[in-house]
Amino acid sequence: MSRTTASAPHALIIGAGISGLTTTYCLQEQGFQCTILASHIVPNVVSSVAGALWEWPPAIGGYRDNALSLTRTKRWSLRSLHRFLTLPDPRARGVFLRPMNVYFRCPVHEHHQNAERMRDIQRHVPGFVHDPTLAKQYGVSPSFDIVDAYQHLAPMIQTDVYLHWLLSSVLANGARLRKMWLSGALSDEQEKLRQVHQAQVIVNCTGLGAQDVEEAGMYSLRGAMVRLRCRGRSSRCMQVGHCLAHDHITSEQDSVFIYPRGVRHVVLGTLVEKGPTDTTLRLDEYPPLQAMYERCMAFLPALAKLPVDPVEPLQIGLRAFRPCNVRVERELGFPVVHNYGHGGIGFSLSWGCAEEAAAHAKAVVEKPEKVII
Repeated sequence: MSRTTASAPHALIIGAGISGLTTTYCLQEQGFQCTILASHIVPNVVSSVAGALWEWPPAIGGYRDNALSLTRTKRWSLRSLHRFLTLPDPRARGVFLRPMNVYFRCPVHEHHQNAERMRDIQRHVPGFVHDPTLAKQYGVSPSFDIVDAYQHLAPMIQTDVYLHWLLSSVLANGARLRKMWLSGALSDEQEKLRQVHQAQVIVNCTGLGAQDVEEAGMYSLRGAMVRLRCRGRSSRCMQVGHCLAHDHITSEQDSVFIYPRGVRHVVLGTLVEKGPTDTTLRLDEYPPLQAMYERCMAFLPALAKLPVDPVEPLQIGLRAFRPCNVRVERELGFPVVHNYGHGGIGFSLSWGCAEEAAAHAKAVVEKPEKVII
């Protein structure tokens, strides 16, 4: 990516999480100068404690299943997969392409959504294998009565390394970073912001902050994961992701996620709750979290040899959820583009949404609309 020139159009990006940084990267690819405004900066952003496992929509523990939402998220997810697969020296950037096993307690074809998801993955995702014996091969406890399974390759992202790479890349290419808390409605502040920062377009990547500046109807989903510390050479089952999908037998809160994070940790998840906002939970003091941990440990007995990480045992964060769909669109009448509301699948959609937001920003500059007063 070449460095932008002084005569290039200028974009102001609000937010420096996965959406804000990836959008900045894509805007720079389109030739924009970029300034990022953020109240928090890596590593102190919600994206740092995200699950960061690439998934094909709908996510296994997902909340969106309407047709319009799925059409768009599938497109964004596929673009993101392509970006992750073609990233130079991916492990140095925190991206690990690993097998992901998805298990079922009933035949996949008996659950319409799971069957459709498997067909999509077989069509679009590398490394697909449909094999009911995967559970036995990888040491899943027989007590979970797994009867079907498939495997595919999936990017599994070490968030601290990856976000640091993204931030370093956009700064090296000339982006300016300003620490600032935005208060008030964006529609009221956008003209002043553009004048102060000499920007032709604003891209709103505020995540949960969109509640304050744009859309009060959004809400948070609290996500929590347990981190296990690997010691020495990890076994084969710990170099692969494992997921017990929910269906008419297994509920969402009874699902299981187990996957390696980098080379030193295995992550157990995931607890997803609508409403609670406390991120100071303790594993031994919160029964739903303890139940999740015990369920994952029972599912894959080989985990018993791995201790909970004494330095950072839990990763807990609030994900910004927008009930109708992720918002990636141009604001009617204002030089503002939105990219927020990704829920718990921000990394899976990151590149697809960012590319589309950058295309909208380019259109704003090339074909500005009449401003609504």
